[in-house]
Amino acid sequence: MTEKEQRIVLGYLRQCPLFQELSEERLLWIVPQLKLRQVQREETVLGMGDPSDAMGLLFRGQLKAVAYSNSGREIGFSMIHPVQHFGELSLIDGQPRSAAVLAVESSLVAFLPRKPAVELMINEPRVSARMMVALTQLVRRCNQQIMLLGYQHAHSRVCSLLLRCRTEESEEGLKVLDFPSQREVASLTNTSRETVSRVIGQLQEAGIVMKKGRQLWICDQPRLEKRMLEGRE
Repeated sequence: MTEKEQRIVLGYLRQCPLFQELSEERLLWIVPQLKLRQVQREETVLGMGDPSDAMGLLFRGQLKAVAYSNSGREIGFSMIHPVQHFGELSLIDGQPRSAAVLAVESSLVAFLPRKPAVELMINEPRVSARMMVALTQLVRRCNQQIMLLGYQHAHSRVCSLLLRCRTEESEEGLKVLDFPSQREVASLTNTSRETVSRVIGQLQEAGIVMKKGRQLWICDQPRLEKRMLEGRE
């Protein structure tokens, strides 16, 4: 890793919630331990069943965690956004990867090998505490995903996913941040892209959401919640 790359990596580490309370000296210790990897869209970052030899950090781009049905159909678990970490479960229990991680777009990832990662968790209580919070959030997201997939109608599943997305207030309504592509929504809701397109179109016609290009706003959250519960199209 060149000196310029080390400075760039240090900047990313400062933004990672997992490491935000660490000293500059400790961050500088982490930098040379990392192995950088540039991945392209649809490239496999971690394979399901792979050995647990490192924890991943996403510096730039977007990833998704998925599994596959017996028929080979992709089932989405979650999206992974910049400065989030992934692959920590296998790092902790030593078991093979329980899910695959794929690149949604061109992304820069870093891998912290098992030995320095475990050393950090043992010697830095703040990292351990943040890791426990992250694992708790992971369990909550898994529970939400189980509930989402429990809806019989695809309409309900798409509405549920929209309600789970991160949003911010805007003049048009609740602006959905990092809204996934139709392909990713289909994977996360266990349905087809055509169905996702139809549901979004129906929500637009009803004035519940507004979409311009890839950006989407929730204009009427109570009605979106009602649609989710009713499961009607």
